[in-house]
Amino acid sequence: NYVLDNFRTWNDRSRANLGTDTLDLVQLHCPPSSVYSSDAVYDALDTLVEEQRIAAYAVSVETCAEALTAIARPGVASVQIILNPFRLKPLDEVLPAAAAAGV
Repeated sequence: NYVLDNFRTWNDRSRANLGTDTLDLVQLHCPPSSVYSSDAVYDALDTLVEEQRIAAYAVSVETCAEALTAIARPGVASVQIILNPFRLKPLDEVLPAAAAAGV
């Protein structure tokens, strides 16, 4: 599912529906864990940026490990993770890494 041809198809449909040439941000929402470590996925997203179909991309994650894997990728603009009074681990592990990486 997370391949360039599918990304282009989804992107074309979204841009047509919104009446815009470029989407400001595309966020992968909680994809399978294998997606976060796949060079091919990030290469495909980088291609969409190069083609000016999207301005930036991001990921939504469930675990700190997934967040840290995504943050390590240079093209990731933002990472969404649950942070609340019951889930404070991201405060110590994810936020410092995100700040250091400019994410």
